[in-house]
Amino acid sequence: MNSFHFCLVVVFSVLYTTSSFGGIGQWKTYTSKRQVRNIAIDSRDPSLIWVASSGGVFSYHIDKNVFQEFTTSEGLRTTNVTAISSDSFGTIWIGASDGSIHRYNPKKEEWNYITDIFLDKEHGSYKRINEFLVRGDTLFILSDIGLSLYSITKMQFYDTYTRFGNSSNQIIGNVTSLEIFNNKLWLGTRNGIAVTSVTNPNPLEPDSWQVYKSADGLPSSTINCLIEYNGKLLAGTENGLAYFDSTKWNLVAASPTTSVLDIQKVTRSCLDCPQIYFITNTALWYFSDELGIGLTHQFNSVLTSMASDKILGSQSDGLLILKDTNWTKNIPPGPPSNRFVSIAIDNR
Repeated sequence: MNSFHFCLVVVFSVLYTTSSFGGIGQWKTYTSKRQVRNIAIDSRDPSLIWVASSGGVFSYHIDKNVFQEFTTSEGLRTTNVTAISSDSFGTIWIGASDGSIHRYNPKKEEWNYITDIFLDKEHGSYKRINEFLVRGDTLFILSDIGLSLYSITKMQFYDTYTRFGNSSNQIIGNVTSLEIFNNKLWLGTRNGIAVTSVTNPNPLEPDSWQVYKSADGLPSSTINCLIEYNGKLLAGTENGLAYFDSTKWNLVAASPTTSVLDIQKVTRSCLDCPQIYFITNTALWYFSDELGIGLTHQFNSVLTSMASDKILGSQSDGLLILKDTNWTKNIPPGPPSNRFVSIAIDNR
């Protein structure tokens, strides 16, 4: 009974506000952007970082120490943003938990909206955009529905693949990561890994995909990230880092047996420097064939994503950026949370 009264008050308040103040002035949305979901480095300015958060999008220019924020009052259709990427044209691609995709041109301050996945009725409410990957003119859209291929210049979909493997061992949607390795397309999902040749004439046919799960050596069938390194394919799973030996999957020696959330390849000038970095919940690690696996830094913050070994996203501390020898917390100004229980106005 109490919950019913609470809902009634909220609905009444919304209706009253709309009828009394609708159309007066300009609305501005204020959100907390402390919870980072995904990070992208601008393709034309490596000092400019684009961030997807639970409160919308913000950009941060490291050299200028300048934030720019984007919410529903600046063009987003929703602030529950889950993926972000920058293509070679300088366009920013933004994905949301409801399947909405935004295309933003920073130079023209122009927005376009792609609603095909959002409007899809076949897959219910599970349409979250998990990741973008840009390859030439193709934008790979990784979502809870599956894998979609989208032409950047033509602004149209080519295909969407939703089922992988034969019916007895099939993976349906939940695509989280993608890598092209040995002329094959590898998909990481929350239920295993699916692979097919890039020359496959009919990827829509589920049987044309081979599936790997825990029974095939994966430490976990929940895959968070995939990356090619030194002729090997690596997978970040819920139970550690694994590699593919051309037949089966194996746990990398000395891998932490916790969730590997994200992996990035880092180019160095020295030959003996580690080139792969990955994150677990509270730590940054390195991996190389020469040095194996080692701990780089332990954090008090809960980590969520990374753009490099010097730029990480966190659950509540925004961007963590390594400046000189110190990790700094970088959060745009705003409320500490997106949950409010009351509001008041003082005499000023």
